[in-house]
Amino acid sequence: MAGGGAAGGLGRTVVTLARPGWALAVDAANYGGSAFFLSRLRLPAHVALEPQSFLADLRDGPTALLALRVPAVVVAAGAFMAGLGNLVFNALWETALQKHVAPAALSRVSAYDWFGSLAFQPVGHAVAGPAAAAVGTSATLWIAAAGSLVVAATCLATPSARQLTA
Repeated sequence: MAGGGAAGGLGRTVVTLARPGWALAVDAANYGGSAFFLSRLRLPAHVALEPQSFLADLRDGPTALLALRVPAVVVAAGAFMAGLGNLVFNALWETALQKHVAPAALSRVSAYDWFGSLAFQPVGHAVAGPAAAAVGTSATLWIAAAGSLVVAATCLATPSARQLTA
């Protein structure tokens, strides 16, 4: 329930308006629904990383929307779309890992994957405040959004990543 996006907002609303037990019940129903729909997901035999990278980049849409100073409802809609893109990207990414990594190494590769995904997050959080103070909030948000696009472009520039099959 502590997550962001539409689901996090729903969880905070349920906790505020009802009791925490109801919030846990809604959370459990949410996970159950997710498991149901993911169990019926059929992936194509060949999935290149281009659409996956695009879906992953949707998560940076709210950052750009915040930089544009659009109304909160627009940022919320962008966050919702980012959540959907992230859901699909994660399903495709985990499928690719399981298909291309030997079962004996999958746990270790997944651990390195998560470490690489989260290692610099605290650094970004520590730098964001001073950067915003130095160049302004809007400029800092634009730099963050542009940095994410550069990372995605770098991944797409790798031929073996573009040709990866699911």
